[in-house]
Amino acid sequence: MGRLREIFGRKTDNTKAGEAATTEDTDVVADEAPDDIPSGLDVWVEGVDPIVDIVTIHGLNGHREKTWTAKNKVNWLRDANMLSADIPNARIMSWGYDANTHSTKELSAMYLYDLAQNLVEDLSLHRRTDKKTDRRPIIFVAHSLGGIVLKSALIHSDSARFNHLYHYKSIKTSTYGIMFMGTPHQGSEGVAWGKRLVSVASIFVKTNDRLLNILERDSEILQQQLGQYNSISGDFETKFAFETKATPLAFGKAEIVVPKSSAVVLGHVNAEQIAIKDHHINMVKFASQSNDFKRVAGHLRLMVEKAPTKVQKNWLTEGSVEAARIGNLKQNFDVTFDLTGVPKTSAFIGRISDLNLMKEQLMPSAVSDRRKICVIHGLGGMGKTQLGIEYARLHKAFYTSFFWLDGKTEVSLIQSLLLIVPRLPKGQIPDMDTRRMKGLEESRKAAQEVLQWFAIQNNTKWLLIFDNIDKTSFDEETSYQHTEVSSYDITQYFPGGDTGSIIITTRLPRLVSLGSAVPLRNLNVLDSLLILEKHVGRSLRRSDNWAAFNNKSEIEEWDLDALALVERLGRLPLALVFAGSYISKTTIVKYLELYSKSWAELHGQMKKRYDYGERTIITTWQISFDEIKVRDEGATKLLRLWGFIDNQELWFELLLWPRWKNAAPGWLQQIVATEISFLATVDALLGYSLIEQNDNSETYSMHAVVHDWVQASIDMRKDEGLLQTAITTIGLAVPEENTRDFATVQRRILPHVIQLLQHWSYVIDVKDHLDTVAYLDSLQMLGNLCLNQGKLAEAEKIYQQALKGIKKALGAEHISTLDIVNNLGIVYRNQGKLAKADEMYQQALKGNKKAVGAEHTSTLSIFNNLGNLYTDQGKLDKAEEMYEQALKGYKKALGAEHTSTLNTVNNLGNLYAHQGKLAKAEEMYQQALKGYKKALGAEHTSTLDIVNNLGLLYARQGKLAKAEGMYQQALKGYEKALGAEHTSTIDIANNLGLVYTDQGKLDKAEEMYEQALKGYKKALGAEHTSTLNTVNNLGNLYIDQGKLTQVEEIYQQAAEGMYQRALEGFKKSLGAEHTSTLSVVNNLGLLYTDQGKLAKAEEMYQEVLKGKEKAVRIRLSQDLGLRAVPSLPKPLHIESFCFGEIVFRRVLYFVVKKPRLVIGVIVDTV
Repeated sequence: MGRLREIFGRKTDNTKAGEAATTEDTDVVADEAPDDIPSGLDVWVEGVDPIVDIVTIHGLNGHREKTWTAKNKVNWLRDANMLSADIPNARIMSWGYDANTHSTKELSAMYLYDLAQNLVEDLSLHRRTDKKTDRRPIIFVAHSLGGIVLKSALIHSDSARFNHLYHYKSIKTSTYGIMFMGTPHQGSEGVAWGKRLVSVASIFVKTNDRLLNILERDSEILQQQLGQYNSISGDFETKFAFETKATPLAFGKAEIVVPKSSAVVLGHVNAEQIAIKDHHINMVKFASQSNDFKRVAGHLRLMVEKAPTKVQKNWLTEGSVEAARIGNLKQNFDVTFDLTGVPKTSAFIGRISDLNLMKEQLMPSAVSDRRKICVIHGLGGMGKTQLGIEYARLHKAFYTSFFWLDGKTEVSLIQSLLLIVPRLPKGQIPDMDTRRMKGLEESRKAAQEVLQWFAIQNNTKWLLIFDNIDKTSFDEETSYQHTEVSSYDITQYFPGGDTGSIIITTRLPRLVSLGSAVPLRNLNVLDSLLILEKHVGRSLRRSDNWAAFNNKSEIEEWDLDALALVERLGRLPLALVFAGSYISKTTIVKYLELYSKSWAELHGQMKKRYDYGERTIITTWQISFDEIKVRDEGATKLLRLWGFIDNQELWFELLLWPRWKNAAPGWLQQIVATEISFLATVDALLGYSLIEQNDNSETYSMHAVVHDWVQASIDMRKDEGLLQTAITTIGLAVPEENTRDFATVQRRILPHVIQLLQHWSYVIDVKDHLDTVAYLDSLQMLGNLCLNQGKLAEAEKIYQQALKGIKKALGAEHISTLDIVNNLGIVYRNQGKLAKADEMYQQALKGNKKAVGAEHTSTLSIFNNLGNLYTDQGKLDKAEEMYEQALKGYKKALGAEHTSTLNTVNNLGNLYAHQGKLAKAEEMYQQALKGYKKALGAEHTSTLDIVNNLGLLYARQGKLAKAEGMYQQALKGYEKALGAEHTSTIDIANNLGLVYTDQGKLDKAEEMYEQALKGYKKALGAEHTSTLNTVNNLGNLYIDQGKLTQVEEIYQQAAEGMYQRALEGFKKSLGAEHTSTLSVVNNLGLLYTDQGKLAKAEEMYQEVLKGKEKAVRIRLSQDLGLRAVPSLPKPLHIESFCFGEIVFRRVLYFVVKKPRLVIGVIVDTV
């Protein structure tokens, strides 16, 4: 609370004994001139879709801002992380006033009433002029003597009559609740009320001040005036907050200014007490989210939740009372609100922002001769009808009549109009017997007579819903008018005049020209879950308070299957309602299974619902489809084609059939003849809301459930040609690999390929209606895309189909056939199926040599690929031979800077790295990197491959900082170009894990390994060598992390499990004697040694030695100059050491014994 010095001007004399306190707790503005004191209303927080106004009032000697601001400058009413965070849907305002009366000669208690009148005027004016919020609920927060001002204001508001300054009346009618904070309502403990007022005011004002004397002198008059408040106090929910600590005063004194006995009115109806653990001044200053703040905010939040319903009833009552008082002797247009026959839902959920938008567009105002029309438009099943009905339910108090009209056809609209006749007041329209009417013309004429009722003078507050206006000729192109499906003009059924309110629900966006638009999009996740749960009829949450207990968001408390379902259904209300009804008799998991396997059968069994009229999921969009088919058959074919590909993104260039444009079906050629013709076709689909344009994009999408419906409506046996058209369309859109942006475009196309693969079982040999070569070319491009994107299983499936077709069309020895055989070899190598890869490469090599010769680039490509394969198999000499042959040929045929040449240069670098020739490897990498940057750019995936390889090289050299830099650069580039789940991206994650391990950053290493392992399992499977390699790396990491006694056993068990899985996988993929297999066996030996299981450790080491014995013997024979070396005995000594990123076991053998000479042989095993 501020100082009365603000009211009466600044004092110049010094403070004397007995005068007001000047402690730092005060909010006095000693140097503030009267003109500087802020007054009037100030909106501090606008709120998100606000449903309530919270208005604060300071005391007589307070300040609009400083009264509520703590020492740390936190204003709990204005700061974003305080009250508005708890109550985001409230507008928060503060009212201030200049309480200075230094120029007033005569003061009396009437001064408080003047302030109260100013409050009512300021607040009512603001609410009338700001978005017409004059009927929004109000909650007041008043401090100290500001509560007295508020009481006077509500008395003043209540005295206004409906037709005389009715806006003043609106303040009291809209007030739901009040929180009085330290307001002295009565005397206490033998102290008269006037004395109590003086006690409060004198905290900051001299005891001999005139106002104090006047307050005490006129308190009896003031109390009589405020007695009127008792008659209306029961209309509000009231909170009495009181201080529990003494306020510091002068000379070290302190006292409780307004004790509980004065601050709380005992026996008050609908009231609660709130204890604030602070003194009178600080009880309204919250520096943080303290317990006191949470208590106050909690009470306010509960009031906000209850306020709209109660205040709406207030206005309904007020209107009835006022109408009865003034008497409406002319005509009464009131019609009982009735939803009989209306397809209503029992409990509407969500769409708060849409309802608020409708309220702004439709709410009756003081200007009654302006018609308001709101057009709700969107996809069928989005909940347009239910939204319109919910608006009518919420705001029925503001309308004298409401009627719902079924506008599916002109006949149904006329029938709806005739059905309202018995509900209209007697004598206001001509008598008619609707049961005896014959023929459309007679009914149409009668309907027009019914519409005249809405145009009667003073009948201005009616509300009409024209529902399902999906067949209308209004604003339609002339060529489409007067057809069977566009049978009537909806505007011919609008009442005459310019009054009333109309809601139109439609799938036709063009109708927004009739009024203000409310476009409906998908529900948010939470509202979708609530709708699903309501219709399931049981809880779909993990457990009560699960989210709070686990510090999770509100969404995360829901069952994961429920979350998956609402996303699968695209958060479409119609789909959620039908799904919930079905799941009420089964489980979500079962429903999802049936949804995926038997969509049409599942939805064919679903019964119609009252709240969705005659519609089901299957019939909802058939109406629009049939409409479009009459107008543009090409559009319906495009829609069906879209059923085979992904629903999220379709664009003009995707449909162009580059290089094969004349081979496309005639209907598709017409659509993509020009971009204008494409847009015209798309516009036909947009016109019925079956698709929508993506935000800020020239691409289009289809709702997931509409897409499911399109798929289910396709007969694969009859539409086989359409499937092959879809395959060819997407395949021909795949860019060549040597284009700079190929990876980005491929990622956009990949979802379409994945969707096509779901229909692959229907793919058979190409028919005559498609160009065979174009189709086979598209298959090869689709295989290339999957290979580049790391989708190896998909690539294999597509290549196999392409190989079958191209063999039949061109023969087994044709160069195009051999290209696919070569590509299959690449797939098998990447899958770790090295023997099958070798078989494919050898077949392709033999065929190419015969067909085009050894120096042809196709042949050279196979040499390069064989080099990769031999490297994987550890046949490094043969690999080098293949690379050298390929490199020589490429330089001759294509030049040193061609990307094919550079690819082989990179592979040679890999080989040199394997051979330990690190300097030569770096030379190759740098040469390839320079060439790729020049040819393809720094962000091309081929360039990034080299960056990754350099990272591997630097890691081997122990240059860990440089290695980390390379990996981070490659990771960023791969994620952008290929995505986080591509195998190339996953490889980098694994490599970063190795570097972080060597740097001792074990937590970051574990994060990388886990990311890589998850990605490898999804992309390649659990038994792929890359997956097993990461498993092995995780095993090593668990050993390094096994420092804490409590987790050591867990880490060791995890490590042993990792090693065992890796060992089984490597043996299956590469064989028992492969170096990678032996590496894992060796790591198991290390683990068993660390665990003290020496017998098992020795068994592992023996297995390693046995596997490497042949290589060791060769090495020993070279070192000792012996022709042969006997079998190796048991090791006499074992020790371990680290070098770079490799852990070695050093095993000491005595192989040769001579007099006075023992030759010790050391074998290092990784």
